[in-house]
Amino acid sequence: MTDYTQSRPGQLLGLVGTMCAALSCGSSAPPPGKVYLEVRLRTPATPNPFEGVVRVRLTATGVGMTESKVEAPRSTGEVLLPALPLGAGRVLRLEGLDATGTVLSTGQTAPFAVTATTPDAVTIFFSRVDRFSALEAQLAQPRSGHTATALADGRVLIAGGTGAQGVLASVELYDPQTGRFTRLKDLRRARTHHATARVGDRVAIVGGENGTPLTSVELYHPDRGSEAELQLSMPRAGHTATALPDGTVLVVGGPEEKGKPPESAEVIDLSAPSVRPAPRPNQGRRDHVAALVSGGKLLIAGGSKEPPAPNAAEGLLDDASLYDGGARSWNHGVAPLPAPRARAAGATLLDGSVLVAGGNGPGASRSAALYRGGSWQTLALTADHVDLAVAPLPRGALVAGGASTPLAEVFEAGRMRPVAGADLGSERRFLTLTSLPDGTVLAVGGQQGGTPRGDAFIFKAR
Repeated sequence: MTDYTQSRPGQLLGLVGTMCAALSCGSSAPPPGKVYLEVRLRTPATPNPFEGVVRVRLTATGVGMTESKVEAPRSTGEVLLPALPLGAGRVLRLEGLDATGTVLSTGQTAPFAVTATTPDAVTIFFSRVDRFSALEAQLAQPRSGHTATALADGRVLIAGGTGAQGVLASVELYDPQTGRFTRLKDLRRARTHHATARVGDRVAIVGGENGTPLTSVELYHPDRGSEAELQLSMPRAGHTATALPDGTVLVVGGPEEKGKPPESAEVIDLSAPSVRPAPRPNQGRRDHVAALVSGGKLLIAGGSKEPPAPNAAEGLLDDASLYDGGARSWNHGVAPLPAPRARAAGATLLDGSVLVAGGNGPGASRSAALYRGGSWQTLALTADHVDLAVAPLPRGALVAGGASTPLAEVFEAGRMRPVAGADLGSERRFLTLTSLPDGTVLAVGGQQGGTPRGDAFIFKAR
């Protein structure tokens, strides 16, 4: 990772008020009554984002302001933008163009406020589009079957999983401003294939396995560690835990009880803290998808009602239900998935629709389904994806990982497209994908050939 500071070429400097965003601005003093905002430019270990770039384009956008844009040769001494007014939600975006004007590399800041006491620096991660760019920093412990939870400040909490020596209790924190991982306090109980949900500044770390399924729920704060431990009414793995609009967490599904997943759900209240029964769903299931839809209701789709059996269609579910946390009730009259599937992945997109991709089942691994407005749209995938991950992008979603392919695919403009050259080297199961505030996606860990990985990547769509 390269950090360009004030003494190195390649820096960007912002002048608050009358905006100066410059390549190689040097250390000249700002005009009277103005202050510089330093924009730190970071680049990945590979690939080189400047290769083939002949021009750069710098754009400033924000709430209540007119977009400002300027383009200049890469070799220029300065790139100056007109006035950047005071206000919140300001974003600087840098693009690298080839001789034909095609965008090869991009990067942007997370939204920031411009005030009289504006921050000293913001960061742009400048990398190739439609590629996984490798971070120099690696996890302290390689892991798969872990969770990676986005915090309110843009950092990512990485917890548990399976490492080279067994199930992990370790926790790490990724900071997109520095591109580094930091070890935090361990969990009280090692666990893998658990579920997490963030409410405020705490993360509920729910269930999972360590030889056998767990009842343990830990309430974890990134600064203070595990603050409390609650108990579910039964052990759960292969379940989901989702933060609802009212600040509670709904836990659905789990392991086999007398050969089948239980028809039960529970609510975790972090404010009490406590666990209480929730209205029963109509179907016991495990390895399903749970995601919020427009209006704040929770969509539960697919999964299996039988003990897991690789490549077996028996017991796979296509049914879907909506849970209304305010009314504390289920709606089971939801349109079913186009094809039954378990071990799929899903995510809520920025427009409130839900993408469910891949999974185990006839035709499932090479298909996806988009839920919008009460109905499903079937989409074709290029490769088989099982035990994969999905994350929202600014204009769609990223689908990556799985038991049989290294290929990544992007959903945008109503269709899936394979991303040529964007893969993780070989098949990678049980990785995590986490959307970051700058519109990129963090890919962490996973399992390749039975070996947990400790590397991490940033993906940026074109």
